[in-house]
Amino acid sequence: SVTLVFAVTMIKFTTSIKKINESIKRDAHAQIKDIANDLFRRIVTRNPVDTGFSSSNWNIGYAANFKTRGSKKSPPQIVNKLQNTKKIPSNMKSIHISNGVNYIEYLEQGTATQAPRQFVALSVAEIRAKHGS
Repeated sequence: SVTLVFAVTMIKFTTSIKKINESIKRDAHAQIKDIANDLFRRIVTRNPVDTGFSSSNWNIGYAANFKTRGSKKSPPQIVNKLQNTKKIPSNMKSIHISNGVNYIEYLEQGTATQAPRQFVALSVAEIRAKHGS
């Protein structure tokens, strides 16, 4: 085990490379979650609303979720964001924003009668511009 020692005016700080690496991973994961949550909020906010069924069926998580909840007459409550986790899932390779409503693609492509159109593409473009990707 490699140990780093930092001495600053009589104060010693000792930590292992493993702990530093874990800390960096946690910080990176927190930033990725913040970006994903920002994108999720933008998409849900821009989703055209008639009954609220499509906008309330957006999901965010470590796996795609195309299950729908509620109905057009009784849409479910919107999932607000990716839930905080103390431990990063070991199999976390990506964060998915998904929607299983069968007409969501038509809303995105602009065949719906209400604006905005291409709300997902616009939200992704804004996030890319904001975070430089």
